[in-house]
Amino acid sequence: MTSEAAIRALAADAQAQGASDVHLDLDVDAVRLRLRVDGRLRAWVPARLEPERLRAAAWEVAGSGADRLDEWQVASHAEGERLALRLRSERTGVAVDGLSALGLVPAQARLLLRATERPGGVLVVAGPAGSGRRTTIAALLAGEARTQSVVALGATIPGALRIDGASGSAAMDRAISLDPDILVLGQVEDRETAALAFQVAAGGRRVILRLDAPDAIAAIDALRALRIDRLALAAHLRAVTAQRLAHRLCQACRRPVQASNGTAALLGFDPGAVIYESPGCGECEGRGRVSAIGVFELLAIDAALARLVNDGADAALLARHAFLNAQRIDSAARSMAREGLIDAAEAIRLSRG
Repeated sequence: MTSEAAIRALAADAQAQGASDVHLDLDVDAVRLRLRVDGRLRAWVPARLEPERLRAAAWEVAGSGADRLDEWQVASHAEGERLALRLRSERTGVAVDGLSALGLVPAQARLLLRATERPGGVLVVAGPAGSGRRTTIAALLAGEARTQSVVALGATIPGALRIDGASGSAAMDRAISLDPDILVLGQVEDRETAALAFQVAAGGRRVILRLDAPDAIAAIDALRALRIDRLALAAHLRAVTAQRLAHRLCQACRRPVQASNGTAALLGFDPGAVIYESPGCGECEGRGRVSAIGVFELLAIDAALARLVNDGADAALLARHAFLNAQRIDSAARSMAREGLIDAAEAIRLSRG
């Protein structure tokens, strides 16, 4: 078995375990493997490869500069005599778990990736301050810096070249002079910057805007308030995502309970609906909650929605079309409460806006 074949076999075994990433920590004498499953790393011992064979194969593949193996990418980082290899999915250009671990459901993640793969488009990532927008952008662009030039104005994104003082034509001119494939704007507060962003998209580049807006429709309204040309907005806006953060329930100690009549009514659930609570355990240090999870709504701009934008349709009409088959943040929060990802209190908080 060649070294590349050995790594492919490892990848196939990991996928069969439900893993999205495989971490190989190598040093002179040992190899340690971990799988990321459901967003968490755990130790793993593969059945098909002896440790010495695996270590030799990984070192050889990394040393040869072979960074693409079928649908996997191999990223390497040297740290003294230690090498860490990370296997990623090539089909989407990001780690398979990158977006879903944040809270996007698979269908949303696929829509978002499709919407941003085409050149000449603008993606808006909206939400209030502290809602995790930068983390979402970083997950979306994970791995892109290996093959794409990414420039970020006023935002720190892993792998991107940061330019400070991100507003107005001078900053935009400086960014474009660096010939980026992808331009990230950390904040858009004036008409000049917003208009230039859409001009950049019209030239074939991908643009990601971070906006302060409570929801996706409000983000479109914010762009219209900046007097972006309606035709440009309709032609180049690819998708709008809005997000909030919620506390994630500890999966180790969560348990199903029957919602009270009052809680069920507030959530729009049937009386006696099953929800979840986490009383606390050693895994979560008694808190019942671990880390944070994003609650998202996503609008992929289709032809009908683009026509409405071009025609100047009001927010109510945009929302009626946009959410025919997509969840708003409040309905997404209620779904997550049913699934036991967040508790009822968090879902009620997010449902109230």
